[in-house]
Amino acid sequence: MRDERRDKAAERPTVRVVHRRDALAALREVCAGLEEEGVPFQCEPTDAPLLVAAHEAAVRSRLLVGVAVAGCEACVHFSQLPVDAPVLHVTDASAPVLRLLGQDAARLVKVMPLGTPLSRRAASPKSLKENAP
Repeated sequence: MRDERRDKAAERPTVRVVHRRDALAALREVCAGLEEEGVPFQCEPTDAPLLVAAHEAAVRSRLLVGVAVAGCEACVHFSQLPVDAPVLHVTDASAPVLRLLGQDAARLVKVMPLGTPLSRRAASPKSLKENAP
């Protein structure tokens, strides 16, 4: 019998990136942004709705940040925010925008202000943690 707590503790801290199977090009760009910032990530497929998938990924991440990618749409979520209130959500995004989204997901992990104009919030990641329910 496996101890789930031990498995979770032994797991490498990563940003969870979930994606639809039709979003491999977009996934590459998001992951490149995370990699440029030096934050480890783990990818896995999903069929869940985008906001739900991003929130579930954040909850499962030891770094408390999850990303979901579907087609040219992507979403960054923080585990302590409500499902319908992601940190970032872009639709019809170009490759450079998706890369910036990945960088901002990494900056959220590193507790740094979001560095791109993608953010719909003026808050820094630190204030998101302080104001979380």
